[in-house]
Formats: sequence, C-alpha cells, structure tokens
Amino acid sequence: MTPGIELDQATVTYQRNTVLDGFSLTVDAGELVAVLGPSGSGKTTALRAVAGFVPLASGTVRLSGRDVTGMPPHRRDLGLVVQSYALFPHMSVAENVAFGPKSRGVRKVDIAERVRESLAMVGMASFADRAPRQLSGGQQQRVAIARALAVKPKVLLLDEPLSALDAALRSEMTAEIDRLHRALPAVSILYVTHDQTEALTLADRIAVLAAGKLVDVGTAQDLYLRPPSAFTASFLGAANVLPVQVLGAERTNVLRIQLGEHILTAAGPADHRPGAAQLAIRPHRLRIETDHSDGTNRLPGRISAVQWRGSSFRTTVALDGGGEVVVESPATGSAPTAGERAVLVFDPTDGVVVPAELVAS
Repeated sequence: MTPGIELDQATVTYQRNTVLDGFSLTVDAGELVAVLGPSGSGKTTALRAVAGFVPLASGTVRLSGRDVTGMPPHRRDLGLVVQSYALFPHMSVAENVAFGPKSRGVRKVDIAERVRESLAMVGMASFADRAPRQLSGGQQQRVAIARALAVKPKVLLLDEPLSALDAALRSEMTAEIDRLHRALPAVSILYVTHDQTEALTLADRIAVLAAGKLVDVGTAQDLYLRPPSAFTASFLGAANVLPVQVLGAERTNVLRIQLGEHILTAAGPADHRPGAAQLAIRPHRLRIETDHSDGTNRLPGRISAVQWRGSSFRTTVALDGGGEVVVESPATGSAPTAGERAVLVFDPTDGVVVPAELVAS
C-alpha cells in the first residue's frame, strides 16, 4: 500500500538558518505518527512543510504517492487541525464544517451529508446550529476536527491540537482522538505535540526531533523501554542519564558496566563495544533502600531534596561518586528525609546502555 505521507530529506531554511535538516519520515495509511521534540526542534516546521505552508530548500514531500512539493496547500487534499481551533466566529458549527467541502466544489446535497457524518463522528451532531462562542474549548476542538474530516482527507495533520485545553479536557480529547484514529483506517495522521503523554498514548510510532534533525523513530514502547540514544532516553520520560564504561557482555542482552567505583549490569546489545557509554534509568525504576550492604546494582548517596506530588515522592539523590539522580516512588509510606544516607537499587533490565553521544537540544 502506498504511504499516505512521505518526507524525503526535507530541508527548510529561514534567513540562512536551517530549521529542518534532511528530515525523512513515512506515515502509512491508518497510522498515527507523533512528532515529538523540545521547543525549536523543528516539529511544527515539519508539519507545515507537509501542509505546504513553508517551502523546502531541498527534498521532497509526497502524499499518497503524489509529489506535492511545489503545490499550494489547497491542492494537497489534506485536513488540518491547529491548536487555536481557527473556527470562523460569524459562522455556525454546521457552516464551519461545511466550509471545506464547499470550497472544493462538493455538491450541496453531499455537503449536508458530510456535515452530519463529521459532527456525528466527534459527538457534536446536536450542536450544528450553535455559534463557536457558545461552545467550550473542548467542543470547539471537536468541531475543528470535524471540519478537517469533512473534506474526507487521506492525510490528517494535527498541530498541538490539545495544548490550549485544561488537563481534564486534554485527557478527554486524547481518548476521542484515539477513537477517531481507530475509526479511520485509511487516513494517515501526523500529530505534532510537545506532550509526551499524548504521544505515548496515541502514536503507533514516535519521531523524536532535536535541532531540526530526526534523532530516533520507533514504536512508543520501543523508544520508552529501550531508547536507542541518550537524548531520547532523557527527553522521552525524563530518564536519569549517567556516564559509564562498558566492560563487556554479562549475558545475552545484558552488559557489565562501571560507574565510578561500582560494577553494574544493565540491558544492552551483546555486541556493544567496550568503552564510553551512558546508562539510562527511569526515575520510577529506581528504589531507595537503607541497607548499605554490598550487592548487585547498588549506588550509595545522600538524599538532597524531596518533593511530595500527591501520589508520589520525587527524591533527588547525590551519588557518592558524583552526579545526581531522581527517584519517583509511591507516596504510600513515610517520606524520604533530606540529608539521609540512601542506597539506590535497580534491576539489570531496568537500566539501558545507550551511546555516549548526546544530541544538542
């Protein structure tokens, strides 16, 4: 099957500054790919390049196999949802949704049917006659999605669609977008977000960007559980990243490493060469113990700060050999105490060895 979206070595420059650098990504029909990265990483620029709002300095954009690199946005046959909703205030909900099909010359009788279908799909059928100002933020975003769907696009672009909503509405709309994704098996969806929870929840695959370049791409589970780079480990899920030396293979997919004076074991490919690397450990995979006896994967240190976060404690520990790590633990017992000695313990499969190189953010 022909991919819905293909970016091939796409490069975008602004006043001699490269903001998207040789970016290549494919989104298959029925697939939702989230583009994730820090501010200024180029993620919105990548979406705007697909939409046709920014020209490419080099590279190609293809939609459903068709080269659209030089085409204006209105000829690209796609749906677009932006964070500001961009509903026309002087039009009713139904008129907003009808705008796209009408501008494309769809027959009047077919437009009415598309409006009904699109509003029903997002649960807004009973609001057709209302004005946008009479709707909540979540309802306005549903109408914006319905408007994008009314043109029956093969490609749907979502640019930070939930960033203007409060936490409760974001959760509700995340579930709604997930439902729509499953209901649209022929539509390729490119979803730009800075929210990691949205990306992990919704995406079939995640593309991680930094400084205009694609760092990693893979399934949400693979990138989270086995990040291929230190940047992805630290950015996606805020892993602790510590410099280590790889000593060799301990057993299949487990490496023996050295952190300061301590010999540890952690997940990694058996063919990883000895030498400098980095150890990534998620905060919730570390345990704080008061037993200072020797053992496997034990790092002594001193608690320097404790934050209570309702359901958890976020504890910062200064390691004896230098460096700090963050531990996330359930708030089910007494709180750790700043100044106390502690030993951090983790299972070998909960630490991941990644290459030493960091990508600048």
